Amino acid sequence: MTVAAAETRTFRVSPEAISAVDTWIEEVGNRWGLDERTAFGARLCVAEIATNVLEHGGGSSAQPAEIAVTLRRRGDGLDIGIADSGRPFDPRTKPDAALPETLEEAAIGGLGLRLVRAYASEIDYHHDGVRNHHRLHLPAAATRKPSLSTTPP
Repeated sequence: MTVAAAETRTFRVSPEAISAVDTWIEEVGNRWGLDERTAFGARLCVAEIATNVLEHGGGSSAQPAEIAVTLRRRGDGLDIGIADSGRPFDPRTKPDAALPETLEEAAIGGLGLRLVRAYASEIDYHHDGVRNHHRLHLPAAATRKPSLSTTPP
């Protein structure tokens, strides 16, 4: 039985830490030889969830929330585990924000979970009483092309 490669890092949630997580994911992707689209999707999904923790998770400047990110190879794709100490939030229960009809109607923000859903073929969540636990699976780029439409690819 072959054990899949896995790496975990824990960060305090801040704009600087989100940038550091992004850099770390890129480095791991390069070491593992992930295709660019899968690595980009991983960076985007983690940044979106971490940003939600930063903006809505309830940490303070004196006690910022923590986030632990685990990357694990699964077949040609990638599993991402994200555990955070922010307020409980199940992203599966929040509906997609409506896409604007025109550029003038577009607002900043609100599309992050739509992007996560476009890249992740599997999204799981549970709260253990202390931490949120998100698990995402990103298939290899050749098997799925991200789409922002509300209809499944």
